[in-house]
Amino acid sequence: MAVVWLVLSTILWGSWAIFEKKLTGTGNLYWVNAYYVMAEVTAAPFYIWAALKFGGQFQWNWSMAGWAYAAWGANAGATMIGLYLLSKYDAGWVTSITAAYPLVTVVLAILFLGEQISVHGLIGAVLVAAGLVLLSL
Repeated sequence: MAVVWLVLSTILWGSWAIFEKKLTGTGNLYWVNAYYVMAEVTAAPFYIWAALKFGGQFQWNWSMAGWAYAAWGANAGATMIGLYLLSKYDAGWVTSITAAYPLVTVVLAILFLGEQISVHGLIGAVLVAAGLVLLSL
């Protein structure tokens, strides 16, 4: 079952860039980003319902809130830059470069979280990086 979810997630991530590319052609990038955020905000009731149904009773957690806003800030910055790039360049090219973010995550996890990477993981990261370079040509 995990493979089905992984495939679905991959398809959704892949279609996300196409939706964003179409979105950038609809108007001024500041308004495009505002609509993007409004779409997320309108989904808030669903997220709250799912959290209450499956995540237990609500409790305030300052650490969770802080990390959530840090993640949101990184996502918002990346989204705004990505939307700008998509408005100027081909979706395939932009996405093939920005798809390197898991490699950045691996490096940051090693540096700041003390995570370990196996030899196989290192070889895989190098191969992914090489593939991204080839895709971007």
